[in-house]
Amino acid sequence: MQIIDNRADITGTVQTSEEDGAVLQVLIDEALPVDGFPHLAGDAVGQVVIINVPRPDAHDALPGTRVRCRVRKTGVDRYAAMPGEMKMQT
Repeated sequence: MQIIDNRADITGTVQTSEEDGAVLQVLIDEALPVDGFPHLAGDAVGQVVIINVPRPDAHDALPGTRVRCRVRKTGVDRYAAMPGEMKMQT
């Protein structure tokens, strides 16, 4: 499956954290479009998706942590966080 270049700003809650936080399962509460890019994450709201996170950004992403980040869809239920974009909320 090939996915076009796309972006979305998502907010959600970490459900599980694997590989030192580099792979998160996140329950998505909000997925907003980013100007200039196709919005392919709208159907993720209310779903748990897998997000690959650059290691420096992921070290505090424990289950229950609220996160906000810019992502790009890479597969059916897989996303990649853009480097430097992961924000933790308490």
